[in-house]
Amino acid sequence: MVILGISFETHESSVALLDDGRILFAAAEERYSRIKMDDSGPIRALQAGLRHTGLCPSDIDIVAISGFAPPRNWYMYARHVIVQKAFTSGRDLRSVQFRLGNRDVVLRGPAGVLANLALCTGAPQVLLLYLLRRMRIARSLRGFKGSVTHISHHDCHVASACFTAGFDECLSVVVEGSDWRHTFVMDEYAEGSFRAVAKTRWPHSPGSFYELATTLLGFNYLRHGGKVTGLAAHGNPRVAYEKVAPLMRAEGLEIRVSPLIYTLREEYLLSGKIPSYFAEYAHADIAAAFQRRLEDVVVETVSAALQKIKHSCVVLAGGVTSNVVLNERVNGINGVEKIFVHPAMTDAGQALGAALYAHNRELRKSGQHARPMRLRDVYLGSEYDDDEIRAALEEAGVKYVKVDDMEVEVARLLADKQVVARFNGRMEYGPRALGNRSILAHAGDPEVNDWLNKRLQRTEFMPFAPSVLADESERYFPQVKGAEHAAEFMTLTFRCSDEMKARCPGVVHVDGTARPHFVVDEKNPSYGKILREYFKRTGVAVILNTSFNMHEEPIVCSPADAVRAFQAAGIDYLAIGNYLVARDGLR
Repeated sequence: MVILGISFETHESSVALLDDGRILFAAAEERYSRIKMDDSGPIRALQAGLRHTGLCPSDIDIVAISGFAPPRNWYMYARHVIVQKAFTSGRDLRSVQFRLGNRDVVLRGPAGVLANLALCTGAPQVLLLYLLRRMRIARSLRGFKGSVTHISHHDCHVASACFTAGFDECLSVVVEGSDWRHTFVMDEYAEGSFRAVAKTRWPHSPGSFYELATTLLGFNYLRHGGKVTGLAAHGNPRVAYEKVAPLMRAEGLEIRVSPLIYTLREEYLLSGKIPSYFAEYAHADIAAAFQRRLEDVVVETVSAALQKIKHSCVVLAGGVTSNVVLNERVNGINGVEKIFVHPAMTDAGQALGAALYAHNRELRKSGQHARPMRLRDVYLGSEYDDDEIRAALEEAGVKYVKVDDMEVEVARLLADKQVVARFNGRMEYGPRALGNRSILAHAGDPEVNDWLNKRLQRTEFMPFAPSVLADESERYFPQVKGAEHAAEFMTLTFRCSDEMKARCPGVVHVDGTARPHFVVDEKNPSYGKILREYFKRTGVAVILNTSFNMHEEPIVCSPADAVRAFQAAGIDYLAIGNYLVARDGLR
């Protein structure tokens, strides 16, 4: 049974293809359109998935769409806006912020009021988020004769995590902005079934709480939450904590927020200045207080749930769980023995979740259920052969040489403290670069965060991440027990050993943590060989790994993307397939 999962009504549109529960392909539209967090119909990703798998639309048995089916989605779209405006007593009617293609648009004053009133009808959302996009998808699936089903946004998140963690039973925790109805949901999973433990209803949203900090600090509310997380380590959470704490609190197993999280945001959107509520505080201290409060509230509620249902395994999904420091705190809760964070924890994981949920539902019709797989790897996107790579190099007019043992050569260059962009094999699924679309460097320079980010035209507070040989990881991260699988996907931070701090300062944050990528040789033999060869040369089983992209661009997808990004950046070498390009070889 072939199932196409597809997501297009929220940010980060994506597709996934399953065959009898086996993941064939999964990727986000942004990689192909080159628009960061693209929320349009994922036509290019769909075409890439069909091309990679060799499938035709007629081969697909079920299309599983993330979201509510019409007309219920119309009601949900309208209700979502109305509930928020009622919560604030209309005090956030004068502005509205939304995406238009690859631009963020803010309407203010009368235009903002009119836009909000229109959104209260749900009609613009039905047309723009659903109908037009679904029509485009339908045109791309001519010949499809199977059935179409809709899977709720929340069910997509919970399925993505539970069916890839490998746990027979667990507590699922989904933390996000909104699934149109809820924002923070805990479920008990066992034997293919989900039982709700607690649900926090919109507009009481931990995602909106954190988006307030992101907005007030001048960052993009959708894309730059990680900048707030990184900045927080440079501040003192106690300084502004008393101002931040009333904005969100735990109430039993649920979360409550103050209307201020919406009205303060409006105040900022209208004036362009931090509201007087926070005006006396340094940016780093504001970030630190929001980060600490988020951790405290989520940990309090999850701890209470674990005391109630007595599970020792926890899985996480939802956009807020891209916060690796929060995930570390959840991992440290008393009673948590194993943790897993779905690698595409944001809405980029919706399509795969839809497909997995639909697969389980089909099995349950015959009295069976899907067995949770232990996700092997995330190399689930497109791959390009030598001919395609060589054609891109020729088209760009760059000099290149073919290398017989590229892994050994890359290890040698890294040991010589060169920076190498690597493009190899299948593209990663999810927001992290895990070796196949990565920029690699020696991790021993404490200043690398400054000079390499300048070359890449990035502004980051979060340090670069380390790729670490899994069988050597205990030397560098002595407290990872129960999170080894999650650490393969760079989804949590961990305390660093003294050796790690001393020998790899370029990937250690100011708080003494790092967010590692554990590399298992058999799961990515080529990348594992690079690390192994580097270890032989240096005695260090750690290299710096950051995503291969320029500022505000998605991670590279195609050979042409890789060559273009390499030409724009001050990177020493490009290792692309079996070909090597040197910076001084650019024409």
